[in-house]
Amino acid sequence: MRRRSRGHQTASIAALTTRPVGGIVGQQTASGWLRDTLNGTDSVDILFVGDSNTDYSAHGYVTGMGNALQSLGAPCYGTMVFPCYQDTTTQQIGHKCNFSPVRPATGSGGTATAGASSGKTDLINLFGRTSGAASPSGDAGLDFIYISGTASGNGYQQSIAGVYVDTDNPMGITNEMKYRVLRSRMPGKDTPGTFYLVSQTSNASITNSGAITTTGTAAWVASEHTVPANANATMSEHHYAWAVGTALGVYNNVGFAAQSVYRVRKGWSVGCLHYRGGESMTTVASNIAGWGATKMGTYLKEVRERQVAAGGSGRVIVWVQGGVNTDTGLPGSWETRMADMKTNITSAWTGSGGSAGNITFVANVSHQYTDPDTSNTGSLNVLSGQRATAKAMVSGANGANLTVVTLTELFGYSEMVPLYDGGGAVHLTNAGYDQLCARMLSNLIRY
Repeated sequence: MRRRSRGHQTASIAALTTRPVGGIVGQQTASGWLRDTLNGTDSVDILFVGDSNTDYSAHGYVTGMGNALQSLGAPCYGTMVFPCYQDTTTQQIGHKCNFSPVRPATGSGGTATAGASSGKTDLINLFGRTSGAASPSGDAGLDFIYISGTASGNGYQQSIAGVYVDTDNPMGITNEMKYRVLRSRMPGKDTPGTFYLVSQTSNASITNSGAITTTGTAAWVASEHTVPANANATMSEHHYAWAVGTALGVYNNVGFAAQSVYRVRKGWSVGCLHYRGGESMTTVASNIAGWGATKMGTYLKEVRERQVAAGGSGRVIVWVQGGVNTDTGLPGSWETRMADMKTNITSAWTGSGGSAGNITFVANVSHQYTDPDTSNTGSLNVLSGQRATAKAMVSGANGANLTVVTLTELFGYSEMVPLYDGGGAVHLTNAGYDQLCARMLSNLIRY
């Protein structure tokens, strides 16, 4: 990215972008994007990658960063982009929003099949189950749901599948919103399907998109429903397989991959690209690699195009955190795995049509959990060496397009202790994640 000159300033780009200010080193790209978002001149999606701290206790970094942005008055434009399928328990993830998936053997008026078992190769190749167990919702294995509904009657219906936006979500549920679903065009010789996007913003206000038919060459494309503003809205839920007795279900054959709710405005969205509780940086990097550039690219493309539809330019910050869980080859492996993730995610981004100038990376080693930071407890790793490695990374061969936050330069051990979760020092309380993210965000904005 080219930078504007500042008068007769002659300092080199390298000097400007590696200056250590308040625990932050590396590129200033993320800082500039965050300032633009605060000023309302552009948008950014922040996607977290890492271990259980990503969404611990249905909060973690995801909600902590959302609360930090909200507390600064930054405009929120959308929920995270949620999957439509999940094969295990629903994760409570998202900033003041959540989702409920369709699972096989649920619903009525037809069948719902996991994408990997559907035989729809053209769709699987673009968004199927992966060997790397990657998932934005935290459960192993991202997939889509393939629904074969009845040709008449109410179609396939499942009562709770959809996106739920909390009453206090900073988008404001009384405003006009868009419910957006990434769905299939029809593969092979299957009968094209028809479905409806349905939203309920109060008990007396139920609207739908009208019939949407899935014609065209096999692919994943987005469909939207505009939800009218409703000053009296007391709830906000959005569904693609409506089930309240009316004929607004899924007819014939449709695949559903991802879903979200947004407002047409510039602002921020905070979500997750991938997390796995209890896993090392090596395992997380392996999951990312196993996702594959094409399949990950489909998800990243939807994040990007959703933001553009809302008025932004398609900027994404991928924020990686981790290092505390058992690993090998430390501290050097922290840099190696971070470099691997940067390479694989960037490849997926550009391969799906994204500009290399519209994605950047922020990373931090896990918070200090013992004193001194040079010690370890049980199977947990020593973190001091990893911090030094991460901080030096921005000046080396793997440091392009990366900003590193050093948490021990933002929080002393005595400050950390009150933030620890009651179950131990590896996790924080909800208020702890809020404080951690607020300080990181504040320093990034001023960097």
